[in-house]
Amino acid sequence: MSAATLLRGQMAYFVERGWAVHLACAPGAELSAVAAREGVVVHEIPMCREVSVLRDMRSLCAMLSLIRSIQPDVVNAGTPKAGLIGMISAYLLRVKGRVYVMRGLRLEGAKGIKRAVLAMTERISCSCASVVICVSHSLRSEAVASGVVAERKAHVIGAGSSNGVDCARFTVDTCTSDLVQSMRTELDLPEGTPTVGFVGRLTRDKGAVELLEAFDHLYSEDHSRRLLIVGEVERQDALPSQTMRMLQRHEGIIRVGLVDETAPYYQLMCVLCLPTHREGFPNAPLEAAASGIPTVTTTATGARDAVVDGETGLVVSPGDSEELTVALRLMLENPDRARSMGESARRRVVEEFAQARIWTGLEAIYREVLEA
Repeated sequence: MSAATLLRGQMAYFVERGWAVHLACAPGAELSAVAAREGVVVHEIPMCREVSVLRDMRSLCAMLSLIRSIQPDVVNAGTPKAGLIGMISAYLLRVKGRVYVMRGLRLEGAKGIKRAVLAMTERISCSCASVVICVSHSLRSEAVASGVVAERKAHVIGAGSSNGVDCARFTVDTCTSDLVQSMRTELDLPEGTPTVGFVGRLTRDKGAVELLEAFDHLYSEDHSRRLLIVGEVERQDALPSQTMRMLQRHEGIIRVGLVDETAPYYQLMCVLCLPTHREGFPNAPLEAAASGIPTVTTTATGARDAVVDGETGLVVSPGDSEELTVALRLMLENPDRARSMGESARRRVVEEFAQARIWTGLEAIYREVLEA
């Protein structure tokens, strides 16, 4: 996920508050639009997601050069690779405000040498930081228990999330009935079609295997049911061949791929499903909630913070397609209850996850670090 999505609106907020904001990130086609929208200066620094000693050293040198030239008061870095490079650079150059945003723990589920390497990189990032912001309370608990960050250094802003949700953007009022109807016609999704939605990367980690197994069972019970998938398959976490065949051939599955604007698609769903195995704090359930749509997710780290079980959605065990099937069936067969959960979800995000709440909390942390 790019800075265009992760930091949408946040940088503009700080610019309006009088901060001079520079964005350093990997090259991307959308960066000029981000610079114009947010009012920031963009610096392209090539970074690869996986470990590559030579390329990582080049990225580190480029980051050191950039920070030396800008001389910032605060460096905020997130994602494992950018966090590592950003925090090491800021520490070496003695930047006073070094804020590492922990968006998840990739070491969860990893084993052997890979887990050891991932744990080591997280410890380095956290050690170099002045403050570590964990994007959910369950992530903070897991990070502290894993020994990658000291409890005194780890913080969560409010109820969590990295950027909150734009409650005005994700609401039925912003999607005209004509737009929604035209999308229904284009996708062959008539009003009243029992539809499960998925928004995000299709990977094993996101529970794509269980999602398709559960939906296939639901479809066998009622051929009018549909699974609407907004997102693409990620090659780095390849799905089993059987799952790929089902994804490509299943008559009940509708795939729209990557889209610039996800908001209208939530209006086509009865329930969002995110059967993830690990998260930091997932954005899709917040977007669905702002749209008045309940979510079925799992008890995985981060995911369980996004839903109040039985109130704003349902929570099941990760990796359990049978339990997932039961929860989704309950939603589809009880539309009044699903709508009630969606209304509760909307109220919760407005109260706890509005973007201004996250941004003011982040600014308070910046100022506290600088005044220390």
